[in-house]
Parts: sequence; structure tokens; C-alpha cells
Amino acid sequence: WNTIINHLNNQKQNIWSISEYKAHKKHSMRIKLSSIIGVHNKEVNKKPGDHTYPSGIYARFSFRCNKEEYSKYSKHIYLNIFPKHRLKRRPAPDIEVFTYNGYARPDNALDCEYYIPVETVAE
Repeated sequence: WNTIINHLNNQKQNIWSISEYKAHKKHSMRIKLSSIIGVHNKEVNKKPGDHTYPSGIYARFSFRCNKEEYSKYSKHIYLNIFPKHRLKRRPAPDIEVFTYNGYARPDNALDCEYYIPVETVAE
């Protein structure tokens, strides 16, 4: 959370986080999380250090939260919204965009756009 706050204050623009989740090789009840944090590159030419994400269908969620509420939103999405709308996560990174609204402090609520790669589940 503090990394996001620091990036918002240093870059003074929206911060993007691209996160991949994989099964842990040794523990069946754990996952491995890899995240890349940066700013959106609007240029067509790819530069060293740029990261891309695959096209496809993404479910979009918008919310404002503080550090304590952040994990609750993710759990709510996966445990309640996905089953209700018959969505299944597909293999691709999650994308989060944190909006720069001026100076941010760790105890502030942040605006977040959360994109999760999905496919629908057949009946």
C-alpha cells in the first residue's frame, strides 16, 4: 500500500499495477504473486522496461478504499460477484489503476479501477 502511495506522490499521475497469480509449487494452499508497478505508456513504440498485458474480456470494478478495506473488496468480488454473474478468472494478469488526486497519505482512501481477466461459465 505504501509503495502505491509513494509512486502516486513521486510520479504525480495515475499508477498502474499489473499482477499475476500462480499456484505455489510446494504448498497447495498458497499462491505466488508477482506485481509490476508503474505509469501507463501511451507511446506505440515499446521501450525497455515496458510491460504489456493480453487482450480479452476484463471485468471492471471501481471503488474507493483505504488500506484496511482493500483486501475486503477483492474477497467480495471473487466470493460474491463472480458466482452471481457466472464469471471465471482466466489466466492473465489483473490490472489496477490508482488515481492520482493530489498528495496521498497512507491513511487516505484511494480511487481504484480494478480489471480482472474473465470468461463466462456455461450453464
